[in-house]
Amino acid sequence: MIRLLREYTVPLFASACLHGILVWAVIHVWQPQKEEPNFKRPEFVKATLVELKTKAPEKKIAGSKVNKVDLTADKKKNASAEKKRKQQEAAAKKAKALKEKKAADAKAKAAKERAALKEKEKREKAAAKKRAKEEARKRQQEAIDKALREEEMMLAEQAEAQTVNSFKAIIMERIAQKWSRPPSARKGMRCELVIQLVPTGKIITVNIVKGSGNDAFDRSAEQAVRAVDQIPELQKMDIAVFERNFRTINLLFNPEDRRL
Repeated sequence: MIRLLREYTVPLFASACLHGILVWAVIHVWQPQKEEPNFKRPEFVKATLVELKTKAPEKKIAGSKVNKVDLTADKKKNASAEKKRKQQEAAAKKAKALKEKKAADAKAKAAKERAALKEKEKREKAAAKKRAKEEARKRQQEAIDKALREEEMMLAEQAEAQTVNSFKAIIMERIAQKWSRPPSARKGMRCELVIQLVPTGKIITVNIVKGSGNDAFDRSAEQAVRAVDQIPELQKMDIAVFERNFRTINLLFNPEDRRL
């Protein structure tokens, strides 16, 4: 409103002056006399009016310039505000996008961690299952190996026992062959002897552990062992078997197969 008043103050003032001059001219100058028809006063008024009209546009132009300056300032202000608004809007969009990206990244990271954990648990479960299977296989194999060893030991023991019995029978046969029955010997007499040998089969000692009660019978048994002297078959025996069974042997001399 003030700007409008500033723009039109000069034109209004000029118009008021013009109207005042016209009124003054009509009252004081103009005379209704016929003898003076060619009154020149209005030309002065017209000239004055022309002068006022030529000056008024200049002031109006000046006011327009001020108005244009104000409009330019408003445009600049509005443009600055619009620019600021757009910047704020862009910053808000950027912040929102960044927030959404962070949320998406966090979600993807969590999903990746869950998948990795699940895969780890799967691998650990598979490894545990594999270990359990391997341990079961080892236990089974150990049981089989143990059974085989026990069977082998049993067979070896049986074979060794047969070998020992066979060689003892040979020794008893050799002693019986060397025995000379004393006149006082009777049926049912027995004599327990302890014999020590070396791997060559050589008899190095013989002792009566438990006699029959008949000295002649007991001495005849001892003499028969000494007469054998050596069992050559023992040289072929495995040394371990010999050490376990023939380094020292107990023999029960009971010649029931001989006629007493």
